[in-house]
Amino acid sequence: WARDRGRWLRLSMVWTAALLWIQPVHSTVDFGQINLLLAAIVLASMGASVPSRSWLAGCGVGIAAGIKLIPSVSGVYFLATKRWAAAVWSFAWFVFTIAAGFVISPGTSTRFWTDPLGITNGPQPYATAHNQSLRGALSRSIGHDVGMGWPWLLAVAIAALLCWFAMRAALRADEHLLAVLAVQLFALLASPISWDHHWVWLAPLLIWLVHKGIRQARELGRRSAWRSWRSWPAIVLLVLWLPVMYFDVIQYQLDEQDRLGIGIWNASRPGWLSAIGWAYPAFALLTLAVLPLLCGQVRQSRSTALAMS
Repeated sequence: WARDRGRWLRLSMVWTAALLWIQPVHSTVDFGQINLLLAAIVLASMGASVPSRSWLAGCGVGIAAGIKLIPSVSGVYFLATKRWAAAVWSFAWFVFTIAAGFVISPGTSTRFWTDPLGITNGPQPYATAHNQSLRGALSRSIGHDVGMGWPWLLAVAIAALLCWFAMRAALRADEHLLAVLAVQLFALLASPISWDHHWVWLAPLLIWLVHKGIRQARELGRRSAWRSWRSWPAIVLLVLWLPVMYFDVIQYQLDEQDRLGIGIWNASRPGWLSAIGWAYPAFALLTLAVLPLLCGQVRQSRSTALAMS
């Protein structure tokens, strides 16, 4: 770090400028949300997950989960890596954070945990394009809130299976960042509400995909990298995610609904708008499906490097 400090600072500046304009990050800043801070806390907690710092890892994840539920699934990462103490500490801090909220502001805490959408009367707008969870996408396609019925249960079961394979492959390849990202993508998919600005976890995913492409280009040569099948999984994911992130398909969908008089909180109609509303969930499922292949490539590259050294 000391030797390459200038290089890392330049890279950080470039990535900050580039990622500030992807839809989840831009919306988080625009709405004054704390999703980036929570993601940073969770990632820092993963880095502190050595046995002697289990309490610190659990503290970060537990507090983040007590503020917003999606980081709570990070406990699955602790269980998968057999960091039992960190999992226990995260649950303890989670309970403490919730209890502290009820002590400080019982009325606000009650509304927060019992009425997540802040609407006490009338239908809950789960089908709005702002909600990029599986429940939101299914509700937009079917035309009404699917609740936690069999379509949602089936979709979540598929996402859980893909997450399990992705996380196992990532841990075998010693790619702990990808393991954490797999868990967070599953949380975003399975949560009843995953607002578009919750998807800030796509920022580190894009960074990893770009740098993986750079590493492969160096290993294979630029021309060979384009021709090699090993490069295409990462390229396909980037080709899918980048236009969605920078074009802001969510806002386009909302603008079209407003223009057609549908309203931004209702299910998307006509059907092609519903299809656009699947962008985040569909690409997240595809990402989980492709991650084992990417991790296998990482393991193969490392094995080749060790054999040549």
